[in-house]
Amino acid sequence: RWVAELLSGNATAMRHPGKAHIFHSDDSASGGSSGVFSRFFRRLPLPPARCLAVATGLVSLLAIVFICLFAVAIRRGADNGSLELTDICLTEPDCLSVAAAAARRMNTSSEPCSDFYSFACGGDGTAGNVPAEMELGARRKLASSLRSGGGGGGGNPAWERKLRRFYARCEENFDTPSYIGDNPLLAAMRAAGVGEFLLNQSSSAAGGLGGFSRTFQAVSGRFFAHSLFATRAVYSDFLHRRGSDRRYAIWVGMNSRSDAMYVRHEKELYRSLIKDVAGMLLRDAAMTNQTARVETFANDVLYVEEQLLLTHEAVLQHASLPEQPADHPANLAKISDLTDRISSYFDFRAYLAEIYQPGLVIRNDTQVLVTDWYYVDQLRDLLDSMRRGSPTDFNRKMNNYLTWTLIAFFQWDLSGEYRLRFAAYRRIVWPSNGLTIGVDGGSGGDDAATDCLETVRWGMNQALSALFVRNNFEPGAKARAGALFEKMRRAAKDSINRLVWMDNETKRRAKQRLADMVEKTGYPDEAWDDSYLDAEFRQIDPSTHSYFSLIVSCINYWKTRQARLLTQTYNPLDFQHWGQLWEPGLRYLAYDRELLAQAGALQVPLFPSAGLPQLLAYSGAASMMAHEILQSFDITSHAYEAQRTSGWWSDATISEYRKRTACIMDLFKSERNQHQRLLLSNWTAREMAAVSSARAQFDAHRLQGGRPDKRLPLLHLTEDQMFYVFYMQKFCHKRGASGLAVRRASRGADWRRGLGGKFHDSDGFKHSDGDDALLILSRALANTVLSNAPGFAKAFGCPAGNVHSCSLY
Repeated sequence: RWVAELLSGNATAMRHPGKAHIFHSDDSASGGSSGVFSRFFRRLPLPPARCLAVATGLVSLLAIVFICLFAVAIRRGADNGSLELTDICLTEPDCLSVAAAAARRMNTSSEPCSDFYSFACGGDGTAGNVPAEMELGARRKLASSLRSGGGGGGGNPAWERKLRRFYARCEENFDTPSYIGDNPLLAAMRAAGVGEFLLNQSSSAAGGLGGFSRTFQAVSGRFFAHSLFATRAVYSDFLHRRGSDRRYAIWVGMNSRSDAMYVRHEKELYRSLIKDVAGMLLRDAAMTNQTARVETFANDVLYVEEQLLLTHEAVLQHASLPEQPADHPANLAKISDLTDRISSYFDFRAYLAEIYQPGLVIRNDTQVLVTDWYYVDQLRDLLDSMRRGSPTDFNRKMNNYLTWTLIAFFQWDLSGEYRLRFAAYRRIVWPSNGLTIGVDGGSGGDDAATDCLETVRWGMNQALSALFVRNNFEPGAKARAGALFEKMRRAAKDSINRLVWMDNETKRRAKQRLADMVEKTGYPDEAWDDSYLDAEFRQIDPSTHSYFSLIVSCINYWKTRQARLLTQTYNPLDFQHWGQLWEPGLRYLAYDRELLAQAGALQVPLFPSAGLPQLLAYSGAASMMAHEILQSFDITSHAYEAQRTSGWWSDATISEYRKRTACIMDLFKSERNQHQRLLLSNWTAREMAAVSSARAQFDAHRLQGGRPDKRLPLLHLTEDQMFYVFYMQKFCHKRGASGLAVRRASRGADWRRGLGGKFHDSDGFKHSDGDDALLILSRALANTVLSNAPGFAKAFGCPAGNVHSCSLY
């Protein structure tokens, strides 16, 4: 209406002579430009009729030009955030919460062209990256779902009732006092022959290797607590894609020593923890005046820990860049091969039978995957040197170490008193442990909701995943995510076709790998199958056992499950192979050429509902999909294949790739580890292509026509700017975490008995190399790669850079 009135200004002026309009003849009333038009008409040497015709033509032309300019102005207004309120989502709760969270992460006082990481992620520091916050939200929803409905009675299926009861039993046990006089761990230790020296069960304390071998078998096999070796089932494509030649293999390799590194920094603090817990066990066993026994126990544990730490460090230095993946055929061995290598210490056949019976029949020719023979040899040499001093001392030390391993394994499930001893120690010496936020808002590791959710996840993962899907997954999201995946797959194919540095044969193979990729979106069908879930967890019965016995029954379930994984024909769509469905990440499984986009990733904001702005889907889930799709045919995939059978990239393609990634490698000059620099550069190359591909698909989405998306209420940002902000916020790092960890550590003051009353400033411990690398990567991605991309420079009005010349895909 305003445009119509504007264009009919002269007629209105004639009806209202006292009112000034755009074509009014008075310069002072309507502005100089209006007077110019009037004077122009008066000076034309034409008859009045011809003047009127010319004037009409000029007015018509001006009207057309004005309408075009007005449309451009409206478009620019939209780009600058000056939209009508009807174009902005102001009533949808998800829309408002996403905008608020994004604004909280941002620091708009930073200059996006010079420090985009600070602009997108430099806010108040209380919010982490988007996936981390999504996982926290998912855990809160799960805890709420588990608590609602009490024991899950009524019409709930059996699996759901067990799941809720399991969680309730954990919370009941969380703050209970120690089992004075009836400690189930003591009973289990005695029944298994574990803790012979600590508990004064000396029947075989001096019996040579017999006591140690039996203890090792009980701890690692019966109770599934990894010690000395990490042992698990492997169902990689090498094993399950062999057709009629059905074989199974068991993975044997080095166990993580992440805790042991702190022995060096806080040896006396760790010693006091060991003595404190051992004293509690002896107290519960009614064994008084055992000071000397406790002291010996602590010394033995520390000695073995330190020796294993030295062994692991030697192995890691030797195997910093493995020659082939863990399950390469060259690593396959028979049980008899492993026994010949280290037979004087372990009966591996009996040990593995303890783990996998009755699901597997373990024979001498059973295939074993040894991740590193060097580790096996180093472990053998260590045990040899320990035994040479005194077989009796060796047996005692190893039994005490394995007893401690079992205690630490069950610390969270025994009682609140034991758990709090370990929690207080970890909060002191391992500040990064305090970075995990519990589902109730507290620090991870000392609230019932967080720990019990983790316990239930470990024991009944598929049931918990099914509960999450049923309560939180939007029905239409799975189909929409599948369509988005196909868009990104087509975009990747187009990218391959455009490559000038990849020869035709390599391109053909790359496109074939792309076509062969298995899409696993949302959840498997079994998530809605009550009969399947009831049968899966039939042996877990949380209503008739003590809580400790319930945990042991879960261990038995997992042993049966792993044996089943080894013997059944692999099907990628089975629930067994989906992981935790509430996780907000996407990943490409190189072994099986599968892209897994779990239900947790298909949530707001990474994947919005149909009514929310779709720029979230493209800046979030689509860019993550693109990254993982690229991994199926990039240099990482090539290297993996080369180590397994034969590489499929030509030598010329590899040479060109290395030339073109040299400028990316320069971004990480501060990283001393050459292998780490290579990994970072390969990741960055994929990410540069992923954001470009996702942005192109978003632009195509906007050109498709139809009803446009509503905008988020962040009016100072254009859609293009919001795309890059939301993309970058997947990589934000929470600030001020060290101080937070120290404050949380102080909460353990009431449980410091035996810890010497010591609390340490976490600034004395640096972040891990992995955290440093991630932070370096995120900042490089924001400030060097992303901020110099042509689309980014246009969106924020930045001078164009040249880093995009490094782009490979």
